[in-house]
Amino acid sequence: MVYIVYKIKFRTKKGAWRLYVGYTGQAEVRRAFHKKKPPAWVKCQRPDGKPIWKTPEPGIKSKELALALEAYHASRAIAAEPNIARGGPWLRPTLKSEHATEALLVSKMTLTSLLAYAESDGSRLLQKHLKNLEFGPAGDAPGNAAVARGVYLVKRRSGVCGNAGRKDRIRKGILRKGSKKYRQSKRGANPELRRTVENDKLSKRK
Repeated sequence: MVYIVYKIKFRTKKGAWRLYVGYTGQAEVRRAFHKKKPPAWVKCQRPDGKPIWKTPEPGIKSKELALALEAYHASRAIAAEPNIARGGPWLRPTLKSEHATEALLVSKMTLTSLLAYAESDGSRLLQKHLKNLEFGPAGDAPGNAAVARGVYLVKRRSGVCGNAGRKDRIRKGILRKGSKKYRQSKRGANPELRRTVENDKLSKRK
């Protein structure tokens, strides 16, 4: 499936402008969705209005890359018009100050820097939006990985050795050894519970 990142600008029932940034692999279905069951930010659109649709990023060859480019364009839209724009990870009508700050910060970044920031301890909503994704320079793209703006992006396979993955991220400067995220990556979010489950499984095999 080929995806796009789209922008929809529309008038509300009170006559104000709003802007929403999203991604989809089925543009016509998404248009209908915005009319019949729109996301929260779009619910107030005038039923008789004529929304303006634009496609800033067409021809995206993977869902993972579409998610990243959605965040890339949404952050720029929110930075330019914070009172009327929402999208990507930043969907709530009222953004918390730290979330608005995050959108403003990454709006000034390249796609590569945005992806690196999403793996840092300082990230908030962006980290959740882009979790379990692997990226790198387009020249290093494995197989048929989707490429855009000099970056490749794929879903991180569960079978990849965790230790090798951590070493690679430390080498790239994405992960800091000894940090909270490093420990969580190595031992899990709840290591005691995880060890209890593993021991229970082991005892049942004996």
